[in-house]
Amino acid sequence: MSTETETFAVTIDDRQPLAQLIAAGGYDHVNHHITEANWPVQQGEPAASELILVHVGHVASTGEVQQAVAELGLRSGRIEELLAFGAAYPQTQRRFPVVAVGALDPYHRRPFLWGSPRVRHLDLRFDEKIWSGNIRFLTVCR
Repeated sequence: MSTETETFAVTIDDRQPLAQLIAAGGYDHVNHHITEANWPVQQGEPAASELILVHVGHVASTGEVQQAVAELGLRSGRIEELLAFGAAYPQTQRRFPVVAVGALDPYHRRPFLWGSPRVRHLDLRFDEKIWSGNIRFLTVCR
């Protein structure tokens, strides 16, 4: 199976604290473990960026996903990039989950966006080393 990508333009403002980045997304549910202590934001100036969703199209291990991302010359997204994506494109997560597979907290959880026609979630998932085929992985150009 071939890997598919889709590109989205966003502005990432890393000057904001994590709580503000979360609030900008207007999520119906936020996992209470997504805190500044577990997810420190890398400070920087606002910048236009292209975020790329990678779809491997089949059940894949974390290693396979990371290899596919590297082969595309991309790096996995950070939590602040995931939050900027969720705020700019709130309807996307209703179609499929979006994971920042490169972001990992001290408890081996990765942040992801998911939802339904009625609700949007910002959640965490333990890295179980396997990802379903409908997930998109948030990446950026190196």
